[in-house]
Amino acid sequence: MIINDSEKFENSIETERKILDYNLKSQENLKNIILNYMKNFSDSSSNINLSSADQITIFIENLKNSLSLCNNNIIQFENFQNNLNNIDSLFKNNDKDLDNKINDFNEKYNISNQLVLENTIKIEDCLNDISKKSELKFSTGTMQIQNDTSKITFPEENSVVNNLKISENTDNNTSSQIFSEFNYNTNTYKENTLVVSETSQNVTLPYNLSDLNEILKNEPKKYSSIDEVITKKYTLPLKNFKNPSVSRFKQGFKLMREKEHSSFKQAFDLGMELVFDSNLHPAIIPACKNLEDLDKYLYCLEKKQTDKFDCFNIVFECPPSAK
Repeated sequence: MIINDSEKFENSIETERKILDYNLKSQENLKNIILNYMKNFSDSSSNINLSSADQITIFIENLKNSLSLCNNNIIQFENFQNNLNNIDSLFKNNDKDLDNKINDFNEKYNISNQLVLENTIKIEDCLNDISKKSELKFSTGTMQIQNDTSKITFPEENSVVNNLKISENTDNNTSSQIFSEFNYNTNTYKENTLVVSETSQNVTLPYNLSDLNEILKNEPKKYSSIDEVITKKYTLPLKNFKNPSVSRFKQGFKLMREKEHSSFKQAFDLGMELVFDSNLHPAIIPACKNLEDLDKYLYCLEKKQTDKFDCFNIVFECPPSAK
């Protein structure tokens, strides 16, 4: 910036302000792209080959680093905006220190802008690498991104498939009847128990009968039976946990975002921490109500005292061995 006269200086300030606004918007767009990749990956219910675990770990780490670089760039541009506003204020007040402030701004801007450009190139390299391995597929109104190298798909998460039909009759009498009938068969249900079943190829998350009854009573149009509530709200396909390391990341990320309402960074940090904990079965994570439950289990696991974990029971069902 050079001060020749008031009008030129004001025009120079305004031009610089627009440039900073465009740069800031560009970084925010890059950040949104990164966050969308993160969310799509964490929400993906697709299977991932075990041989791809290392690639996925690198993929996750690169996205996390790119997000950090993008946040740093945004902070830099926001600082530039504040400094530019200060210079404008000094100019309007005829401050004697204006020349020094302008020189200082220009010097710092040149240094910081170089760093921002270097960061941006790294971010774009990461996104470019992802785009080379992905293809867009449009079907039934949804978009899928498929990674040709490691067979990663990022569809919207589907509900568990079930054959139960919702009753057309949803009046209060019918709901009460189902509710009453259920109370006579409580022995057939395992309360507060995580069931990982190789036999049925399903994972049933812990539930309480009182909660199931409440859901059925409050949402009679959505659920026609207690079994349907369990199937739709508490059952996950075992194949979702086929790749343990990737599943631990996904489930840890979702626990933080959906149950703890954390930032993306906190969710990614926990996901990355769980990736390498090979003793942790990934189905344990969604069974936890919150981070406190998970911390308790991890502590018991570390001490090899999982029998002392009291938040919920854990049952692994395996088919009988052939003689």
